[in-house]
Amino acid sequence: CQDDLGGIYEYVGFVQVCGDMQPVSMRMSQGCIESVQVSGALEVMLSGKLELIAQRLSQTADPKAFLEELAHVADDGHSDHAASASLPPQAHYASLIKELDAVGWDALHHVSESFHELQLSIVDRAGRSHLITFDFHLHSLREPPSIRCALPGDFTVDWQQHQSGGHYSLLHAVRHFEAELQRLQDFWDVMDDIDEHAAVLEPSNPTRDLSHRRLVLGKHSSIQVKVHPLRPRALPQIFFFGSESAIGALRDKFNASISLWDMSRSVLENIERLLGVTLPSPQKGGTDEYTVECGICYTYHLEGFIPECPCDGCQQVFHKACLLEWLQSLPNCQQSFDTVFGSCPYCSRALSARR
Repeated sequence: CQDDLGGIYEYVGFVQVCGDMQPVSMRMSQGCIESVQVSGALEVMLSGKLELIAQRLSQTADPKAFLEELAHVADDGHSDHAASASLPPQAHYASLIKELDAVGWDALHHVSESFHELQLSIVDRAGRSHLITFDFHLHSLREPPSIRCALPGDFTVDWQQHQSGGHYSLLHAVRHFEAELQRLQDFWDVMDDIDEHAAVLEPSNPTRDLSHRRLVLGKHSSIQVKVHPLRPRALPQIFFFGSESAIGALRDKFNASISLWDMSRSVLENIERLLGVTLPSPQKGGTDEYTVECGICYTYHLEGFIPECPCDGCQQVFHKACLLEWLQSLPNCQQSFDTVFGSCPYCSRALSARR
């Protein structure tokens, strides 16, 4: 609007900043912008930018051009404010640097740009590297960091005992982690021996937290060994996989000889001695010749599972999901509780699978 006496113009409108409309009013006289009024929210976004705004005012008399500059400066200010708000206080960085001085900088494996995440690599007495990751809650640094690591079991730290000066001691957590690694040395020695000397079907890339291995027995048979982390040389849990004709005699022989398990021998040596067989080694062509594809989907891995349902007639193996789908598609399919009955797609021998 225009004042008829003084030729004064006042522009009232909105400017868009970060997707929101903010009210702005400008007063102009003699072709120059005399004053600018903005909303409280926009004023916060422009804090610390007053010099820059004054410079922009002196460089233009065009209200539209100035509003565009104002929106641009406010956008930058909002971004800077959001970025700084997401960063932890300076004391957090100082505390972490002090902690790393105590732990040793050679243990630092990875750190995020804002120190949200800190990952250390701790080497055990056998030269194995173990990662421990600390996730800090930057919006509430009084909360202890979350810990992630690959151990066979839960790993917890009594942070209340380790808190000092409002900060949680990483050094104490690392010492606790090192003590846990020391306690599990024999377990990893046993698992490494299995991985080195036996043909392992599953898992294909074992991590340090896994205590089971599925080992090759023969073309259509395998054995799963689950080792106790704190008693790794004791008799493990043993599961046989394969058709009854392939594993029946071996399973019976093993069960009859359990009392002969000798904890002074390795796990593999005990298994071979009780079974009376020599397990295939990874050096003999790896496991490819033993990975029999499913007779229905013609793949080996299916959603993390391998074929484990054999036919006692033709020895063909199937994924459980594939076999269930096949049996349910048969016109003569029968079901009793959670078991589905039908016939093998290859030799027509009776087959069943549990849901």
